[in-house]
Amino acid sequence: CKVKKTAPDESGRTKNDVRRQTETAKTISDMIAWLERGDRRAFLSAWTTNVSRRLRESDVTARQLELKCQMAFAIFPLKNGKSPHSPEFGESSQKFKEYLNRRGSSLNDLEGITTYLAFPYIPDPRTCPDFKAFFSPTWDAELKVRMETFLKAALKPSEKPRLYHLCLSGGGGSSK
Repeated sequence: CKVKKTAPDESGRTKNDVRRQTETAKTISDMIAWLERGDRRAFLSAWTTNVSRRLRESDVTARQLELKCQMAFAIFPLKNGKSPHSPEFGESSQKFKEYLNRRGSSLNDLEGITTYLAFPYIPDPRTCPDFKAFFSPTWDAELKVRMETFLKAALKPSEKPRLYHLCLSGGGGSSK
């Protein structure tokens, strides 16, 4: 085996394992911060870079979270004092509509999708009873918790097979 050897610690983790875990934790922290700040571009760039396309398209939880994050970005200007007639809200609403047009058919099986589909056509979502939940602090908090939980699972470095650790340690078995 030609594997660069790094000594594992007591728990069997190498420096590379620790470095990967640290990088993953930073990625998750950054993504949650971008979600909180309404930084759509940074969040979505990290989302598409770090969460595999297969998972984003096939996993119901990933699709639900992506939809909810898109909604969070769409309403961000309204939650931060902008008018429904402001250019900022117009732009965020348009981006949400583009997202729905691009991903619409893959979202049809998600619970509550009709509310999301109606969003771009509601002049002031803050006054519509169907959108009241999106403007509550608990909706934001739940979204962040669900996203963090999902990212911890989705970005978790895979366990290395036993053969890898045997090669790393120089074999450890008998040779014939």
